[in-house]
Amino acid sequence: MMDIKQSIEWFENLKGHYDNMANRESSVMSQILKDGMNKNIGYLELAIKALEKQIPRKMTKDNMWMICPNCGTSYYIFEVEKYCDICGQKLGVEE
Repeated sequence: MMDIKQSIEWFENLKGHYDNMANRESSVMSQILKDGMNKNIGYLELAIKALEKQIPRKMTKDNMWMICPNCGTSYYIFEVEKYCDICGQKLGVEE
C-alpha cells in the first residue's frame, strides 16, 4: 500500500505527463482533448493538496496559543485539535 508521500509523488508525476501532453503544439490533438487534460490537471492538483494536508505539520506556540502552520488559525494551548477546523491541515504539536 502506498503511503501519503508516495501517493503525492505519483500524482505529481501523472500531472507532469498531462502538462506535457496538454502543452504540445499539435494539430492532431483537438482542443476538446486539451481542455479535458487541463481539467484532469486541476483534479490532480486538488488531490495533491488534499494529500499534503494529511501530513502532520508542527504548530508554533505564541504565548498561550498554538498556530496552524497552514492557515494561521489560533488554538488555545489546552484545546489543540488533530486537524485544523478551518483548513483541514493535520496538526502536530511542537515539542
